[in-house]
Amino acid sequence: MSTVACINIADALVSLIAAATLPQAVTVERRWTAPLPREQIKAPLVLVVPIAVELDFETRGEYASDWQIALAIYAPASGTPATATVDALMELAEAIYLIARSNEALAEGRLIALNLEPMLDPEAIIGRGLFATIATLTYRSIAG
Repeated sequence: MSTVACINIADALVSLIAAATLPQAVTVERRWTAPLPREQIKAPLVLVVPIAVELDFETRGEYASDWQIALAIYAPASGTPATATVDALMELAEAIYLIARSNEALAEGRLIALNLEPMLDPEAIIGRGLFATIATLTYRSIAG
C-alpha cells in the first residue's frame, strides 16, 4: 500500500504542476530514473520521482508512513548564461515549489517538509550547460 500511495502523490503533483499557469511552459513527468542526457533537454523539464518510503511503528500507537518525492527542474542554460536567463529559471522553480507547498494536503498524505539543497547548482550550469534544482518533498499519512 505504501508504494501505491507514494505513486498516487507523485501523480497528483504531476497533475497540479501540469495544470498550473507558470512563467514558462514546462514538460512534467513522473519517472523512476535519472534525467535525460543534457542534449535531450530542449526546454524546461520537471521530473517528479518517488525516492523513499519510511515506515514508523512508534507514532502515538498508530502506523505512519513518510514518502519522499524528488521534484527536479532542469532546463538548458548554455555556457555562462545571462543573469536574466537564470533569474527567469529561478522564478519558474519558485513557482513550482510554491504549487507543491500550497497543495500540501493531497488525498494520500500531507506535506511535512520541503528541502532545497542547494536551490541552484552553478557547476551544472557552467560545466554541463544545464540549469538544475532539486527539492525533496516529504509527505506523511497516518492510518490507525
